[in-house]
Amino acid sequence: MRKLTTLLLFMALCMAGRAQSLADRLTTELKVSRTVADSVLGLIDQSRTDLGVVFRDKTLTPEERKQEMKQISEKRDKKISQMLTPQQMERLKEIIKPKKKPAAQS
Repeated sequence: MRKLTTLLLFMALCMAGRAQSLADRLTTELKVSRTVADSVLGLIDQSRTDLGVVFRDKTLTPEERKQEMKQISEKRDKKISQMLTPQQMERLKEIIKPKKKPAAQS
């Protein structure tokens, strides 16, 4: 569920036109080329699309849907991990991780 939340955050960023600045941030913070940053973002975007298809597939049972979504996420992570070091992978997770809002004080 956490991965889905992360992907939904990324989708929101893309819709807001921030994918360009996210690519810049990946290039700077992960110290990768623009080509690698664009490839990583492309894989994330493709997995988001694939997850959406699975999520909307009403022929799947909840367990089948969960398994399909897990496979898509694992496939994406495996491809990305072939482009980044373990340290870069950890930093990438921090970059795209949704930020928690502080609890409202009453």
